[in-house]
Parts: sequence; C-alpha cells; structure tokens
Amino acid sequence: MKVEMEDGAFAVLDCLGFKGIWERGYEPLDVIGKLSKIEKIVRDESVKQMSCYNAMNLGDSDVQVKLLSDTVAISLKGDLQALAAAEVTKGILVGVMCEMVTKIIDHFLLGQPNLILRGCITFGKHICKDNFLRVYGS
Repeated sequence: MKVEMEDGAFAVLDCLGFKGIWERGYEPLDVIGKLSKIEKIVRDESVKQMSCYNAMNLGDSDVQVKLLSDTVAISLKGDLQALAAAEVTKGILVGVMCEMVTKIIDHFLLGQPNLILRGCITFGKHICKDNFLRVYGS
C-alpha cells in the first residue's frame, strides 16, 4: 500500500511549564489522565463540527491524534474533492481544527493540573499514519 502526503489541517500543541510538573507535586496519573483525554475531546468535537457540514455532502473526515510526552499533534483530513464540489474552502477543516483546539485548551485550564498550551494550526500536506508523522518540508 502506497502512502502519500495529503492536504489537511494540522495542529501542534505543547504544554508550557511541563518540565517541572513532577517537582510541583502533581500526581503522574492525574497528568497522564488529562493528556489521555485529548483524543476523546478531538474525536467528539470533530464529529460534532463535521456533522454541521453533512448537509453539504463533504464526505468523510479522518482525524488522528499523536502524543509525545506533553506535545500533541493533530491531523484532520477531509475529502477535498467533496469540498471543491460543494464550492467551499479548505478553511472549513482549519475552522474545525480551531474548534477542537479550543476545547482542548478549555480542558487544560480546568481542574488540576491546569496547564497552558502553545502551538500552531496550519493547512498543508502531511502524513499521519499509525505511529509515523511527517509534515511537508520536514
């Protein structure tokens, strides 16, 4: 099976102040639990947001979440031919990604440990397959 880079929305988020989190007395299971909930937030929010566009027949979307310690990578790909046929922009995928990231930020600010995130959202070619991640140009 040939795997190629595909266009989609992509976000990378990183927790600020994570380096000394264990010395500040936070329980590892609480921290891991908070990070682990990201995937559920992303899946729930992507279904919710993309269902708003179902009437436009935008096709299926594919969302992937990868965690490496306190760094989160999120890929959201959609059927770009269906987007073009519906005469809507790729910005819909970026908008959905923004909504997902907003929910993640809310989750990280509520309850202990509350953590602040930094990162970016972009659109472009990338591969996010199994445990492999590559962004165009990297």
